[in-house]
Amino acid sequence: MVNELKASTIRLRAAIIALLLVVPNAYFVIGAEVLSNQGFPTRVALFYTVVFIVFVVTLLNTFLEHSLPGAALTRPELGFLYVLLSLGASLAGTDMLQGLMIMIGHPFWFATPENDWKNLYWQYIPHWLTIQDLSVLNGFYKGEGTLYTQAYLKVWIGRVLIWGGFASVLVLTLLCINVILRKQWVEREKLTYPIIQLPLEITRGRHFFSQKLLWYGFGLAGGIGVLNGLSYLFPSIPYLPVKAQNVSMYFTEKPWSAIGGMLIGFYPFLIGISYLVPLDLCFSVWFFYLFFKAERIIGSVLGLEQLPRFPFITEQSFGAYIGLCAFAVWSGRKFFRDVIRKALGMPSTLDDGREPMPYRWAVMGVVCGMALLVLFSCSAGMSSWVAITFFAIYFVVSTTIARMRAELGAPEHSFARTAPGIAMISMFGTRRLAKNNLVMFAYYFWFTRTYRGHPGPHQLEGFKIADTTGLNVRQLLMFMAIYIVIAAYAAMWILLHSSYDLGATTKIQGWYTNFGNFTFGMLDGWVKTPTTTNVLAVTSMGAGLLFTFFLQAMRMRFFWWPFHGVGYALSGSLYMDWVWLPFFVGWIAKAIILRFRGISGYRHLRPFFLGLILGEFTIGSIWNLIGFALDYPMYKFWR
Repeated sequence: MVNELKASTIRLRAAIIALLLVVPNAYFVIGAEVLSNQGFPTRVALFYTVVFIVFVVTLLNTFLEHSLPGAALTRPELGFLYVLLSLGASLAGTDMLQGLMIMIGHPFWFATPENDWKNLYWQYIPHWLTIQDLSVLNGFYKGEGTLYTQAYLKVWIGRVLIWGGFASVLVLTLLCINVILRKQWVEREKLTYPIIQLPLEITRGRHFFSQKLLWYGFGLAGGIGVLNGLSYLFPSIPYLPVKAQNVSMYFTEKPWSAIGGMLIGFYPFLIGISYLVPLDLCFSVWFFYLFFKAERIIGSVLGLEQLPRFPFITEQSFGAYIGLCAFAVWSGRKFFRDVIRKALGMPSTLDDGREPMPYRWAVMGVVCGMALLVLFSCSAGMSSWVAITFFAIYFVVSTTIARMRAELGAPEHSFARTAPGIAMISMFGTRRLAKNNLVMFAYYFWFTRTYRGHPGPHQLEGFKIADTTGLNVRQLLMFMAIYIVIAAYAAMWILLHSSYDLGATTKIQGWYTNFGNFTFGMLDGWVKTPTTTNVLAVTSMGAGLLFTFFLQAMRMRFFWWPFHGVGYALSGSLYMDWVWLPFFVGWIAKAIILRFRGISGYRHLRPFFLGLILGEFTIGSIWNLIGFALDYPMYKFWR
């Protein structure tokens, strides 16, 4: 690890700036995703709003270095700012607190005699976690009012404090897990962390901005964004079709019609990210996407398409996730054994003096966090064994996502059926789980839905940034913990304020309430249609687990083996349709460059591909801001 940064520098500069940006950062995300339908920055692993903010701050800082060098931020401070803003954006994102706020009163506001929710499961919903008073919910859903009345605040404050505390404990437990993983993955295995390569380069300031190839890539991607943005406003201007287009209508005859939805798109930022990914991993992503499509076609030939959800792609991915986590733990078993010995005060070869926190505290944090989450869940009505299994699955999947991001730089990871509740329903059936557990599965769906903006990987990537830039990891950990709590409550406040101002069902974008409709519609199906163990789904999970073990074992035995278990798991993502072709293009480009120019050629052209990412993110963010200012929809480069 490089030399550490002095503590006073963080406290006086970057920490103050980060705190001042808590609300604007969260509002940027919520404004884009909920209030104005300007795009979904947290549905891709590298949040373009955060990259844009850090890019602007770094540009201003570069000018400041010439006029007031002593007041300028250092590279570690800029990296520190990126880490905290990423965590804040994650908490405010689509798959975190946005879903929670809309669900608190949803089953009461939308209950009707026809859906009969009152008799089906109202009695299993904890009153202390929800709001049932329709007079309070009226302003939330219809808007044109204010949150700041005694009657509203009296009801909401308690729920916000409880759920904010739950969210903080959940994310802080992830932080303790990542403290344990840090040394093994950052220092020993030296994983590449492709996702943070652009933010790390931006923090170099003028040394990064002085590269001509960077601006060539920036100009190409940014120019496409400008042109398409103008075309969106003025249709007479030509449009460059880089966004995904559905081509499944060309596959109309059996067995090809079984291929399902298939998109082709050439997003510059995804091509840029794919260039940073190890070549074999990049190959595995698009190969296994086509592999799953081939499974569909073969199933149609054999008449298996009549089976619901065949070929159980998301179940295979769930098994792959479990396999990848098990393999990562097994490969680092000596290290993790020493961590446990260190935590228990037994002789160990590990020195945790320069870790974010002593391993004893980290292990205690995981145990206490898990205990608090289970106790909370049991108080809300879950059975103890269900709660323990639920959070065990959640943290396993979370660890796998962090590993996937560290090793592959997965730009997108959305897996609906890796939600612990849905996986447990496949394994045990709704009859055995009972209504009290099913209700809490629904109320926990806000953080287990698809994991697109998961906070865990950003924490581990923050430790990698600290290792690279020289940031003091113990100071970083302290500020991350504080920032998690502040950012969680800031996001909840913005969502509440905006809902009472605009109305969740009136002026706010429809997906916001649709999340509640989908979640409680799913619960409605669970309750009305009792099921037992889904043998085919569980078998597919086991097949995915075993196949992942096979892929990883082959990689260890044969260095030339091109197929990677991470690519297999990722290719089952719900939105891999958007990613596969850019990764194919990036793989072709990188393979050709390495073949004819070698590693020196790869390094020489790397700034161009970083420019593709930065250019599309910058122009896309500017279109977002224009849309906010004018209250008018603008061009969305992503989704």
